[in-house]
Amino acid sequence: MSRENRSYRVLIVDDDPSLGRIMAYFLQKQGYDTVLMNTARTALAEIDRLLPDLVLLDVTMPGMSGIEMLTKLRQSDRTRLLPVILNSALDRPEDIVTGLRAGANDYVTKPIDNAILLARVETQLKMATLLFELDSQRQLLDKLAAYDSLTEIYNRRSLMEVLDAQLQQARTHDRNLSLLMLDIDHFKQINDTHGHLVGDQALRGFAHLLEKLTRKADTVARFGGEEFTILMHGINSAQAIEAAERIRRTLENTALDCDGSTVKITVSIGISTFSADHPADSHTLIGEADRALYRAKLEGRNRVCLYDPNCTSVFAGTPAPPG
Repeated sequence: MSRENRSYRVLIVDDDPSLGRIMAYFLQKQGYDTVLMNTARTALAEIDRLLPDLVLLDVTMPGMSGIEMLTKLRQSDRTRLLPVILNSALDRPEDIVTGLRAGANDYVTKPIDNAILLARVETQLKMATLLFELDSQRQLLDKLAAYDSLTEIYNRRSLMEVLDAQLQQARTHDRNLSLLMLDIDHFKQINDTHGHLVGDQALRGFAHLLEKLTRKADTVARFGGEEFTILMHGINSAQAIEAAERIRRTLENTALDCDGSTVKITVSIGISTFSADHPADSHTLIGEADRALYRAKLEGRNRVCLYDPNCTSVFAGTPAPPG
């Protein structure tokens, strides 16, 4: 749970109103924001609205016990890491073990010593902060591993993971899957004419434009250098040609503004399609799209080529300037 620039909020759930008010008053004096509820069912229903940083939870309550509420908290992705301290008059070792095994972070017994309670609240909040920071770092590392740092779209590794998964779905549900491989024509000339910084901006602008020109369900990735891919599930070869031609024509008629420099680009596109008649694996599909792309470049660039064994299906636009 996020603090959102406020005091730590402690949710106290206890069916003993006197004890609940005593704990709330004590923690408020220490600078905590407290919310007191007397049933686990009500607290569970309000948990998303309250956004507590920690829960002090009585074990024995009518209707729904503290252990039952704790179990539900641990089953939800939103609250599975929320610190929970159980409190109870049940002080046998087996009672404490039951609570900890249910997912409690700590267990205090009644009558509650305020100094011990405060120390344990502080400890659990510190640990929760560390876990939050570690989780944020993990998410950042996951993003760095999945996305291309320059264009902020999927990288080649992520493409392969998505491609393998979607090929499995296509096999299971007998669906088509098309892969478009795009290469920016004569990209070296952009770097030579405008410099590498403008070239980098052109790559970023090109990637963002591809995302706008494709469906949300499509996967756009940077394959490497100035080569990009678009993975389109549920799209047969004819539909892929239509989509590729639309993308090619749009790019041909679009100028990218790169830090004051106007950059015109065209692309060559190779297409391969998985179907019931052509059940290719991921490496085969990529190899076929790459060969179709190579054929499109040989034929003069700024065109679309659909893979077939002879790569004869070429759909041409205006030839790109000679390199």
